[in-house]
Amino acid sequence: CISCESPHTDDAAFCRECGEARVANKRIDEAFSLYTGTRKLFRKTDLIHFFLHARHIQQAVSKACEKTYRRLVIDIKALYDEVLESQCSEELSAFTQGLTPDSFQTFLTKVARMLGTSGGVLLAALFDEAGR
Repeated sequence: CISCESPHTDDAAFCRECGEARVANKRIDEAFSLYTGTRKLFRKTDLIHFFLHARHIQQAVSKACEKTYRRLVIDIKALYDEVLESQCSEELSAFTQGLTPDSFQTFLTKVARMLGTSGGVLLAALFDEAGR
């Protein structure tokens, strides 16, 4: 589940933990490709466009926008580093220069929580921001 990171059963339409509608892996792969193009890794340089999209989503979710743009950037970079470190240590992966598609899903989950929204809403908003 993109909201709570719990595993889905194959026939489940909703997450058993949080109740959110299941997001197809295809949508997550599309979001990954939105930022990486044909590359296989989501690199730190790909965050530049992601920051702007996240800021617009934050403004839509919370009219108060308690975090400044600078604080949002710092927090997202910290989440990226945390997920990358986890990817490198857990998977003993050769991919140390960026997030794999599986780790990207974890990254999106953490960003959604930080923004105070669900993973499905975040994905839909990212596509809206990108004009897709």
